[in-house]
Amino acid sequence: MTDWFCCKDKVAMEEKELLVSYMLLRQFVPGMKCPVCGVEYLTEEVVTTIVNEAEDALEQK
Repeated sequence: MTDWFCCKDKVAMEEKELLVSYMLLRQFVPGMKCPVCGVEYLTEEVVTTIVNEAEDALEQK
């Protein structure tokens, strides 16, 4: 994976499992988190595969 850096703190982001929630469902997905300020980011790949598919499945119920 490409190295990501926090735009505020200029430090390398750490790969973490991040908790996301949608329609009262919580799920851990791979993402990046700044070890200094705690800002969290999801990559486009994670959003277009894992997150979008989960949203679609929930909305169909």
